[in-house]
Amino acid sequence: DANGINVTGDHCVIENNYVYYNLRAGIRLMPTSEYCTIRNNRVNRNGSCGIEINGTNHLIENNNIWGSIAHHTPTGCTGDADGIRFWGSGHTIRGNNIHDISLTDPENVGYSPHIDCFQTWMEAALQTATNIVFEGNICENRNLMMYAGMIEGSSYLTFKNNIFIGYAGLNVNPSNGPNDHLTFVNNTCIGDTSILNCTVGTNCWPVGIALKDAPYSTVKNNIFYDFRSKAYDITGTSETGLDAGYNLTYRSDGITPSGIQRPNDLWGVDPKFVNPAQKDFHLQSTSPAIGAGATISGVTGAYDETSRPQGSRFDIGAYEYVEDVGISGDLNSDGKVDVADAQLCINVFLGIETNPDIVARADVNSDGQVDVSDV
Repeated sequence: DANGINVTGDHCVIENNYVYYNLRAGIRLMPTSEYCTIRNNRVNRNGSCGIEINGTNHLIENNNIWGSIAHHTPTGCTGDADGIRFWGSGHTIRGNNIHDISLTDPENVGYSPHIDCFQTWMEAALQTATNIVFEGNICENRNLMMYAGMIEGSSYLTFKNNIFIGYAGLNVNPSNGPNDHLTFVNNTCIGDTSILNCTVGTNCWPVGIALKDAPYSTVKNNIFYDFRSKAYDITGTSETGLDAGYNLTYRSDGITPSGIQRPNDLWGVDPKFVNPAQKDFHLQSTSPAIGAGATISGVTGAYDETSRPQGSRFDIGAYEYVEDVGISGDLNSDGKVDVADAQLCINVFLGIETNPDIVARADVNSDGQVDVSDV
C-alpha cells in the first residue's frame, strides 16, 4: 500500500523513527491490528496523512507530524494531506503535535487537499470510529476553510485538554455518517480575526466547534478565542441531550462573539493568557477562567499534566492555573535565575513588560517597587 510502516499484527511498539516522504501514510495501523503503541516518531511529508489508525486499542503518543502532501512527485500519486486519520475503537491519541501542513506547499498547490489535523468518516470498507480519547494534543492549522478536526460518522469520541490553533476548531457533521455522544471539554481553541479573503457566512465559517445533528454531546469548560464566526454553532438534532455551558468566548478585536450563550458561559470575557502572541495559553493569576469551570468526571489533569482542580473548582481551558511558589528572581518560571530574568526585570522597570504575574515577581526584594535593587 506504499505506507512507510504498515502494521497488521498486535502488541507492537513503533518508537523513535523518522518516517519521510512515502506515497501514502507514514505509519498505518491496519484493521486487524490491536494494542499497538506508536510513540515519539517524527512523521514528515507523507502522502494523504502522517498516521492512519485502524483496529482496536492503540496508543498514539507524542508524535510530531508535519508537511503532509497531496501529490507525491516521484510517483505522481495523489490524495489528501491530513495529520491523523482514525477509525476503529478504544484508542488513546495524546500528546501529538500536528503543524505546518500548508495549501501553499508545492506538492499541495493545484491538488486542493482538505487539510485537517484529525479526520474520520464513514463508508462500507472502513471501521466506525468509536470510544476514542484525544488528549493533550496541539494542532496548528491556519489554512482557510480547514479544521483541527473533521468528524463524520462517529460515536463516543472525547476531546479533552487539547490546544487547537487556526481557521476553525472541530467540525462535526453528518455528511459522511451520523455522529453522537461527542464530549468536548477543557480545550483551548484559538482562531484568527485577521483572516483574509473570508466573508463570514458567505464563503467561510470560522467557528470554535460546529455540531450538526450530533445528539447527546457535551461542550463544557472550553475557551474559544478570536473566532470571527460563532464560538460554537449547535444545530439540528444536536440540541437533543445536549450538555453545554461553562465555556469562555472572547475576541481580541473588541467585537462581541456571536452565537447563543449557554448556562454559566463567560461571554466576551478576556481569558488573560500569559502571552497568546507567543502561543503561551497559560492563565495569568487574574484570569476570570480560574475556578469558573464545571467539574468533569474523567478529566483529572490539564494539558501540561497539572492535576485538576488546583482550587475548589475546575479552570476553563486546557491549562489549570498553578499559584507561583517558585524561586525568587525566576521571573520567567523556567527554574533558574539568569540574564533572561534580569532583562524582564529591566523591562518591568521601563514599562515594557506589563504581565501582572511577572510584574509581581520582579519586586524581588519586596519593597513595593521595581528598581535597580531588584536586578
